[in-house]
Amino acid sequence: MNAYEVYYDCGGSSGNRTVVFAINEAYIPEELEKKDNHFEVDSRWCKIVRVKQVPLSTVKLTDLSVQDLLKILGK
Repeated sequence: MNAYEVYYDCGGSSGNRTVVFAINEAYIPEELEKKDNHFEVDSRWCKIVRVKQVPLSTVKLTDLSVQDLLKILGK
């Protein structure tokens, strides 16, 4: 499991940022869609602008959802 800092645009909003946990970069769009209700993989208005892998030790607890925390704990 890797942590990625993802910058993305959705519909009317741009400059969104979140931390996504995925096995590799190929799974980021699907994981982002699960985390943000406004992001849709197949939408022409939604796109990922930049992806940066970050160490798990630098991810803040405030950036995690309950689902993310359970993934890290392996449950």
